[in-house]
Amino acid sequence: MGRQNRMMQVGIWWWIVLVWVGIQIYGCGGCWEQERVDLLQLKTSINYPNGTSLPSWEDTESDCCHWEGVVCNITTERVIKLLLNYTRDNYRLGKWYFNASLFLPFKELRELDLTDNGLAGWVTNEGFDRLVGLEKLQILTLDVNRYNNSILPYLGVLSSLKTLRIKGNNLNGSIHFQDLCAMSNLEELDLSDNWINHLMTTKGTKCLNKLRVLSLKEENFSPSVLQSLKAFPSLKNLSLQIQGLVIAKDLGALNNLEHLNLDYSSINGSFLQNVGVINSLRVLSLRKCGLSGSLPSKGWCNLKNLELLDLSENDFEGILPSCLGNLTSLRILDLSFNHFKGNVSLSSFVSLEYISLSHNHFMLPFSCASFCHLSKLKVILSDNITISVENEFQSWVPRFQLKTTNLGINCFDLSNRPSFEYDALLNSQQQVVFPTKKMSYVYKGKLLNLMSGVDFSCNQLTGEIPIEIGNLNEIRALNLSHNHLIGSIPSTFSNLRNVESLDLSYNNLNGSIPSQLAVLNSLTVFSVAYNNLSGKTPDMKAQFSTFDEKCYEGNPYLCGPPLQNHCANTELPSPMQNGSDNEDNDEESPAPYYKHQTSENDHDFITPNGTTWYPTRGRNCDIGDVPDQPAWSCFVKEDPRESLSLLSEESCSSSAGHSY
Repeated sequence: MGRQNRMMQVGIWWWIVLVWVGIQIYGCGGCWEQERVDLLQLKTSINYPNGTSLPSWEDTESDCCHWEGVVCNITTERVIKLLLNYTRDNYRLGKWYFNASLFLPFKELRELDLTDNGLAGWVTNEGFDRLVGLEKLQILTLDVNRYNNSILPYLGVLSSLKTLRIKGNNLNGSIHFQDLCAMSNLEELDLSDNWINHLMTTKGTKCLNKLRVLSLKEENFSPSVLQSLKAFPSLKNLSLQIQGLVIAKDLGALNNLEHLNLDYSSINGSFLQNVGVINSLRVLSLRKCGLSGSLPSKGWCNLKNLELLDLSENDFEGILPSCLGNLTSLRILDLSFNHFKGNVSLSSFVSLEYISLSHNHFMLPFSCASFCHLSKLKVILSDNITISVENEFQSWVPRFQLKTTNLGINCFDLSNRPSFEYDALLNSQQQVVFPTKKMSYVYKGKLLNLMSGVDFSCNQLTGEIPIEIGNLNEIRALNLSHNHLIGSIPSTFSNLRNVESLDLSYNNLNGSIPSQLAVLNSLTVFSVAYNNLSGKTPDMKAQFSTFDEKCYEGNPYLCGPPLQNHCANTELPSPMQNGSDNEDNDEESPAPYYKHQTSENDHDFITPNGTTWYPTRGRNCDIGDVPDQPAWSCFVKEDPRESLSLLSEESCSSSAGHSY
């Protein structure tokens, strides 16, 4: 037993010695010391003669795995990625010549990105073919440099590469894929935005057999290029621009294709009749291809596996063919910026997640019934389309959970609204200008998950505000201004505990301002200006103590601070009532007398008690005869679309000091 213990102790001692030796050689808790030295040599080359790029690459004890553009394996701490895109100041320093010897020390390198560094050639005997020594290199990106066709044979020997990107260089004329045949593992090739007009392949030669993704965008090919591409049997994803008549024979060569992007090509309408031969297609994008006329009822309608269809920015017209309903797998449908008319039936698109119908001439009103069963719907874009809510859907509960909606300048009639459940919180996954607190911020990416708001301003909304909007308790902004809304402000708005901006101005709301709104402690922008509200303003406490008179102006029957109109002991009459609540007293109490006076800029109405109504200055008001009751509205005549935001121009900002 003692002998075994001694042997175990000796083994542990040797293990400690080996760890100590490793620490002395390679350092502790950081990149390899030799790779640090090699990176500093690379920095010198990049900055030659007097550049200042990569300031975090310092000759200190800092961990080079944390340097800009350097990614290390978390276990071995060897450099596996060098992301040096847009690093060299090539506009000031001029051309840079590639030197393979600077990269060969990084034996574990898997990805190298040298985008936009002014590369125009290479040092003698140090070209890209030397990178064959980096057996683990899989991704090489040389976008936006100055290489021409001569680079291709040198790249062609890099058999380990799976992805090669040479977008935006000076490749031109004919490209012979024979130069790349040794790249037996290549799966993705991007030659976009060069000057290529012809592809040459050799029949019977097994070349690039694993190529799955080919991008040739921003080029100018004839349709015959499609015949050349049948040399790549594994091709699944193709993006290119072609000019001319595409026939069925050309497309038949691509019968394994799943993704076809021909955006900005110049093709004719027969393409859609012939594309049905590629029955494996899942994505078809034909944005801005100059297509016109009516959609054919055959060909493209046979693409039953299609998940994305983009026909936007063309000149299509007429009604949508019924065969569109065959595409039951569609997840994304973009028909925007065409001249389609008629109605739209979406009930068969059970997988639909995104739809854009904007800027067409579809039949008005567009029926919400079309959305009933679309449980996966997340995005609806329908600018310039009127949407109606049918009476038969009084108990409709939407099955979808919207993430983005843009209803543009629509006309919702909420006078017979259904009892929606507004648990679908509206936010955006795109870059969004989000104004709150009288400040505008741009949000994008993951930050949008923290921001949300609803903007239905400057539409023609009518009817009462649905009380269910109060269920949107995570929104930061609500803008319903510049509409024709009537009725009272829902007390359920007190549930909007996170709201920072609330704008209900320029409507026809009546009744009092709910006292429950005093609990909105995050509120810093508030406006109910230019409505028919009455009664006392909220107590000047908490957030409401920071709002000034402009937040309430244009409501002649409101009283109390910060307004100059003091409240009497008796409650002021509602704008929707006569002078007396007791109909029996009508004969003894004459109707209020209204005097119309004209000033230089305004049309004012003077009541017997001295209250003056001031319609919006500079806006046209359709008033007509003054009625017995002061229930009139002044609606904005000019088009308000120039300023659509979650904070209208007339909204009031908190006068309290805030830091942003």
